Amino acid sequence: MLLDTLRFIHLTLDTALKHTFKSRDAMISIAGVTSTTSKTPLRLSLVNIDAEHTQHVAISRQRSGSSTPTHKKLFVLISANPELSYDEGIRYLEEAMAWFESHEVFSQQTYVNLPKHIERITTEAYSQTLEGQSVLWQGLGAAYQPSVVYQLRVVVAADIGVTPAVSIEGDREVME
Repeated sequence: MLLDTLRFIHLTLDTALKHTFKSRDAMISIAGVTSTTSKTPLRLSLVNIDAEHTQHVAISRQRSGSSTPTHKKLFVLISANPELSYDEGIRYLEEAMAWFESHEVFSQQTYVNLPKHIERITTEAYSQTLEGQSVLWQGLGAAYQPSVVYQLRVVVAADIGVTPAVSIEGDREVME
């Protein structure tokens, strides 16, 4: 689910940026901010996963036998390649931001190339304080580059690739 979501966002955004900049070359890559192999103008990096309630959901699914969709929040960083000039980095970043602003919801009904097990992805800009931004870049081990963080809310179809984190034996829960 993680990689499928990132690949979908990457390919869809890359196609739009290629069209905007009239380029055949890749415009964004899935890579860490310190990657030396990524030569694209922009990088897409997964910086956090909100696994909130995953244990609770697994327990309730096991007990009820119900199949409910899985919900995850992924935080992705879109950053300029440090090898670009500052002006160029901002120009590419601005176009990526405009794309995200005009594409807030991805669903099976509107995007045929959305992986079948992903029901919906919604996007929103994630606002950080300067202190939070500083901590993020320090944690990534890189000097700050023009960037923006987006929160992706992903809904994955029930029973597709979901493995319970907890099994129930009698009245006690056992971590697997």
